[in-house]
Amino acid sequence: MNEKGEFVDSIILIMKCFLILIFLGVILPNIIDYSIYFFISKSKVHNNSILVYNVLRLDKRIIYNFIYLFKLATS
Repeated sequence: MNEKGEFVDSIILIMKCFLILIFLGVILPNIIDYSIYFFISKSKVHNNSILVYNVLRLDKRIIYNFIYLFKLATS
């Protein structure tokens, strides 16, 4: 009787671990991906913004703006 109870408990523990792995490995990344895509696609870039650019554009101007602002703040 004791061995059967331990066997059932181990099967339940394995199922719980499997469900946690499924949630953290499949469902949660998809939710995060959809939420990031939603915020990126719905965002607007304003003309008067200095440090805010579109995330999808690979541009070096943001680094130059940080350097420029740092030089302005230190001088």
